[in-house]
Amino acid sequence: MKIKGLSRAVALALCLSLLFACGLGEEAPLAEPVDAPVSELEEWVLTPGPEGADARVLAAEEDAAPTAEPTIAPTAAPTAAPTASPEPARRGFSETEAIDTATFENVNLVHEAGFKGYLATVQGTLTLKDVLIEGKPARGVSPFKFFKLGPKGRIVVEDGAQLTADAAALCVNRGDTQKLRLTYRGKHLSGGKARWKSSNEKVVKVSKAGVLSALKKGNAVITATYRGRSVKCRVAVTNIVYVQAVEITEEKPVVSLNRTARLKARFTPAKPTNRKLTWKSSDESVAAVDENGVVTGVAVGTATITVTTDDGGKADTCLLTVKEVRPTSLNLEHRFLTMDLGTTMKTPARVLPENNSYPGLAYASSDTSVATVGKSTGIIEAKKCGVTTITVTSTWYPKAVKTCKLYVLEPGSGPMAGLIIGINPGHQKTGINKQYPMAPGSSKTGRGVGVGAGGHWTHMAEYETNLQVGLKLAKRLEDLGATVVMTRTTNDVMLTNIERAKMLNDAGVDIALQLHCDAVDDPSFHGCATYYRDNSSWVTESRDMAKLLAKGISYDTGCVNRGAKVYNGYMSLNWSTTPAVLIEMGFISNEKEDRLLASDDYRGKVADGIVRALRVYFER
Repeated sequence: MKIKGLSRAVALALCLSLLFACGLGEEAPLAEPVDAPVSELEEWVLTPGPEGADARVLAAEEDAAPTAEPTIAPTAAPTAAPTASPEPARRGFSETEAIDTATFENVNLVHEAGFKGYLATVQGTLTLKDVLIEGKPARGVSPFKFFKLGPKGRIVVEDGAQLTADAAALCVNRGDTQKLRLTYRGKHLSGGKARWKSSNEKVVKVSKAGVLSALKKGNAVITATYRGRSVKCRVAVTNIVYVQAVEITEEKPVVSLNRTARLKARFTPAKPTNRKLTWKSSDESVAAVDENGVVTGVAVGTATITVTTDDGGKADTCLLTVKEVRPTSLNLEHRFLTMDLGTTMKTPARVLPENNSYPGLAYASSDTSVATVGKSTGIIEAKKCGVTTITVTSTWYPKAVKTCKLYVLEPGSGPMAGLIIGINPGHQKTGINKQYPMAPGSSKTGRGVGVGAGGHWTHMAEYETNLQVGLKLAKRLEDLGATVVMTRTTNDVMLTNIERAKMLNDAGVDIALQLHCDAVDDPSFHGCATYYRDNSSWVTESRDMAKLLAKGISYDTGCVNRGAKVYNGYMSLNWSTTPAVLIEMGFISNEKEDRLLASDDYRGKVADGIVRALRVYFER
């Protein structure tokens, strides 16, 4: 190689100084970079030194002197333009990459961050041959890069002047602050010496000292810069509300034996981000508790229940008492049930009080061909159209029994379908004066049937008004799908009250309605009333039906409701074996009501009121 203006001795000295600057320890003085053209440097090659060693052999230890003086032989001077040597392979090495060779030959050492200066510090033996650093020949460099020969001859590339932060990513809660600490060349760097920047100051602000302030939920990148080097930290701001305290809302809760109850916990603040709780019982043989705070009374006694928050481990306790509560009654919510064919439903029955310790029930169906019912579940399955009775019994107290009548209907049937309604228009054109027992087995007698009273102003016979209302009522009920059984459809019959009652009994009616008009000497009396007996079966059902009928007629006609009354002197009621009610539709001894009951419109209103009451009673 020939360098213009320099002798061979000067050129040799310059090369030696440059190479030793690259190969000796960090404390060695560095030559300033020489901007000589690559073509001129390529005129020189490295040749083996004494004892077969490569030229430019470096000492095994840092700062050690070279083992032998390298020999550099010049090539013949070119007679034409110099021919470039083969371009080094474009091999790059990162700061932490290891190279399994002690010889760099025809390679390009690249620092990924693109720093300008380098220093080769070697532990062991390193031979440089056709080496480029950042695409330039290995010559005067700066102390920012270290090539260290590691164990077993591996070369590890490291950056000796890195700027690092104590976290590459942070999660900070809204309202909190966090200081980011820096390290430069292995030593702590005061945050005030660096320049700081936030990519989103609406989310995170950063002070001159490197203190981050989380302002609202979101993300930002914080950048610190010092002496041309930068480090970034990704920051995610959360909006977490931490638990400060927890409290069981009931101080001394009570749960019934064999029953469950849910305990509730109250947080402070009221709506923390993490609401997960852990529940524990001090004695699970007395009370067990699940992950949702639902306690089960296992045995009579007490147990301490503890709740602990997942956030912060805050805790509270309460003393739970398990006690026995005995049933007082059995409640079947409906007397009548209707189901479409092919459907299922749960029997609406329960033991009272609601928190009793023995809620078990047993169920049965009187006709399983119509409907079956689960013995312990109470689930009813409708099998065919018809009527059956569902019986419910307390398993703890077998004498507690309730029943309801179930009607299984074709889908789309009328609202009164399945019901059989008995209508007995009271009296007839010709009375029967023969005496009959007032009730089964009674020694008290009364005439078979009378002709009834007549309107004091219209002179309309009572038996005629009763029949006309009965016919209108029958038509309305049949239109709604009910089956109607009437004791008479004309006035020319000879039927005693006992015969009429038996006729409806034999038909198996669900309710027997006796239609009548009232009459007294005092013309000021007015309004409707109903009567039922209380000396036989079906008292409760008859009473409830009587109350509804009086309300229904009063509602549709506007007449005074004189209420439901007990009377055991009506033969037609006493001989009934079904629920039965006698209806006094108004006073034909009162001028206003006599004229109203003689009108077709008012009779229709009376029938409407009766239908209204029946639909309520049968839950249709």
